[in-house]
Amino acid sequence: MNEKLNIELTSRQAESLCRLIASGEYEKPDEILAEALDKWLLWHSAEFGDAAVLKKLWDQEIASGPGEPLDVGKLREEARNRLEAANRGR
Repeated sequence: MNEKLNIELTSRQAESLCRLIASGEYEKPDEILAEALDKWLLWHSAEFGDAAVLKKLWDQEIASGPGEPLDVGKLREEARNRLEAANRGR
């Protein structure tokens, strides 16, 4: 069951949501906030030693298949491109 809540965001937070939606990565603000809250809840549970959450995260990573080699140069380039795109959106 979903519940509807009203929240207040800082201007910076609202602008970030708008940029993510404009980029096409998300369709609606609630998708972004739900994903962020889910990640925060997992992190928060893990921080306080919730072994079930840690096991779930471990199992998800194992099920996702083998890792791929990390190309640090490509990673840096992608990060630079994202930063430049974000700066252009200001």
